Amino acid sequence: MSQGEKVLDVNVFQSIKKGEFKLDKDTESWMNAELRQRAAASPVKQNNNDESKTTSGDDNVSLLQMLPTEASNILQDLIPKVGTWELDILGDYQAMQCRPLYYVVMAAVHRDGMLELFCKIRTKNTSSKVFPIKQKFMAFLTALESNYDAQNSYHNNCHAADVVNSMVCLLNDGKSEKEMTVFQRISSLVAAAAHDVGHTGQNNGFHSKYSTKYALQYSDRSVMEMHHLSTTFQLLNEDRYNMFGAMSREDYGSCRKLIIEMIMATDLAKHFDLLNNYSITLDKDGLIGTDKLLEIVLKAADIGHAVKDIPIHQKWSQAVRVVVVVEDGFMGED
Repeated sequence: MSQGEKVLDVNVFQSIKKGEFKLDKDTESWMNAELRQRAAASPVKQNNNDESKTTSGDDNVSLLQMLPTEASNILQDLIPKVGTWELDILGDYQAMQCRPLYYVVMAAVHRDGMLELFCKIRTKNTSSKVFPIKQKFMAFLTALESNYDAQNSYHNNCHAADVVNSMVCLLNDGKSEKEMTVFQRISSLVAAAAHDVGHTGQNNGFHSKYSTKYALQYSDRSVMEMHHLSTTFQLLNEDRYNMFGAMSREDYGSCRKLIIEMIMATDLAKHFDLLNNYSITLDKDGLIGTDKLLEIVLKAADIGHAVKDIPIHQKWSQAVRVVVVVEDGFMGED
């Protein structure tokens, strides 16, 4: 056992919270990262007498209680801002420890109790088992954000966080959120958070023209969108990140299908097809299914920074301009 591992054997986290001793920022950051990683990998112990009341080993513990003090404070400050058009992701980047996607999604699910509801879901296969959904959810978010390339001028973790917040805003402005199931709500957040994960910085046209490994792997069809989906589900296929593991096969299939359809709808090459299908459906019966509506909502959120306050919009426009000018448009992100 290394010296670092020995340090973590002591209940350092509680000592830091109580202010019993102080650490320099680098050491505290390292220890918090180690503690989060261990928490994500280890199920929370639960009283066997209470197993009949829950399917999750952590559903009686709030997200704020599960986080280190500094992270909890960041989340509490962010919660009132999430779901508003005034949230400035780029301006608050440093304040969110350069992890905007993690904190925005966490604030969104904590604010409306979405994750709490998701944790209460039972299936006949897991009703008597402890399943740490919240820990896996947090571990998944951390891994997902780490797969965004910070070197990308536009399609990075800031853009993903902004799209998540924009989608929350759009759903808050109508009746849609109230009519959505818990599965649809959690799946739509995952889709928004993952919709550009692993983006290479080049658009689909570039990959197809130059027969990149991604174009060859996905046969020139929605190359980046297919890559985003592959990256997402490869993460979810790992037990430590599988927040859907307590669901029935049928319910998980519905969530997976929705995530796939929503992310595929962000392919700009399919923009007009999507709008035409939407119009045809409305003309036919005046109604549209929630899943199809969520595709439109994510599409709008993905390209919707123009509706934000001018100072925020200008920041995003500058990021897009860098992509066009520096990477010569065609080679840039789309």
